[in-house]
Amino acid sequence: MNPHDLRYKKAEVVIVDTFIEYIKSTEFEKVTVKEIIERAQINRSTFYAHYSDKYELLDRIENDLLKNLVEVINQVPIDQAIKDESSMEGAMLSYAKSITDFLHSNGKQFTLLLGDNGRSEFTVKFNRLIQETWVKKNLTERLTIPSNYAYAVFSGLITNLITEWVKSGFKESDEEFIQIAMQVTRDMPSKLFKKQEMDITGKM
Repeated sequence: MNPHDLRYKKAEVVIVDTFIEYIKSTEFEKVTVKEIIERAQINRSTFYAHYSDKYELLDRIENDLLKNLVEVINQVPIDQAIKDESSMEGAMLSYAKSITDFLHSNGKQFTLLLGDNGRSEFTVKFNRLIQETWVKKNLTERLTIPSNYAYAVFSGLITNLITEWVKSGFKESDEEFIQIAMQVTRDMPSKLFKKQEMDITGKM
């Protein structure tokens, strides 16, 4: 089956949506391909034309979501904001707004991945994504504490905040959640990152 064929894409959407609904009430380890096929009302060959097993299905959902999240994060120049304290809060607000918009627009997937029936591997991947972003933006060079502790503090806090919000069914509005996140993390950048020093010309 051609991956660019409309029927292929429609079948993929059906499989993913069915899987997400299925795992709401079933632990991942107890999920079976047979049940996914029956619930999606497709044949075995259609499922295996897309995925080799349930693990590849979940991996693809996780990886596609994280890939798109990277694109969202990269649109906010957080590395430049950290160099300029005057623009820090505005950049952090933009950063938080971009992430909350993405979380809401992909609410079903995040509910699956961060819910009780998801896998802990997704949280590990999410934390690794934060670390890789910091490295690419050269933020690790300006840390005030060893990078492994900085990653643990920042990624752990952000992941737990997001997980709690998602598991609550997005109880708070985007604006309310952003205010909570900002209140908790407002002083974190100034404590984790060294201030940018100026040279004798006044340049950073």
